[in-house]
Amino acid sequence: MPKVSLMVVEDDPVVSSLLQTYLGNEGYEVTAIGSVKACQESFSAKRPDMMVLDVGLPDGDGWDILRWVRERSHLPVLMLTGRTEAFDRIVGLELGADDYLGKPFEPREILARLRAIQRRQTYAALEASADPVGTSMRIRGLEIDLRAQELRDESGTPIKLTQAEFGILILLTRAAGQVVTREKLMQEIAGRDWDPNDRSIDVHVSNLRRKLEAGANQLNLIRSVRGAGYMLIT
Repeated sequence: MPKVSLMVVEDDPVVSSLLQTYLGNEGYEVTAIGSVKACQESFSAKRPDMMVLDVGLPDGDGWDILRWVRERSHLPVLMLTGRTEAFDRIVGLELGADDYLGKPFEPREILARLRAIQRRQTYAALEASADPVGTSMRIRGLEIDLRAQELRDESGTPIKLTQAEFGILILLTRAAGQVVTREKLMQEIAGRDWDPNDRSIDVHVSNLRRKLEAGANQLNLIRSVRGAGYMLIT
């Protein structure tokens, strides 16, 4: 089985070397990058499967890179940030990050976050391969293509979703008309227990809603259920 290619964008040589060694030993093919410019050049030459992205870089910040990447790809991005304010973490999620982790961190936690993202991808792929006839689902004219892991509008135009947003959409669609708790979403999407102070699921759902309601779609599909979670209305 080919290794998962992982780009680590981190300007601290100690942290970069640690992640390259640790994640390399865990089976990833790691490319370590230390600047915005080098990241763009390397990404354009060969797109990785996943990215670990630090917010603070010498010639820009990780948010600049995240915007740039999201214009070109929906590959999973895990943000690293030394900024402890919730606002800074939420900004990364709103710009399209799949998850975030504060510094200092344990390498084992980065590994757990990356593997949780990979499980989401594998889950969608297995669903499609297990039922080749039912490889898509429809919601009021929108098509969820499980095989391509893509959402399309009525004209067939892709609606760009992050891996986290796509995973949430599948879970809500499978349970249409029923409440899916934040605990369930956090376990399935991030692979960890839900913390009331962690707003990542709410931000992902908010981003997903905005994309479903954009342009000609204007679909109000996701309802918040106070104190419980979210429900997809068909």
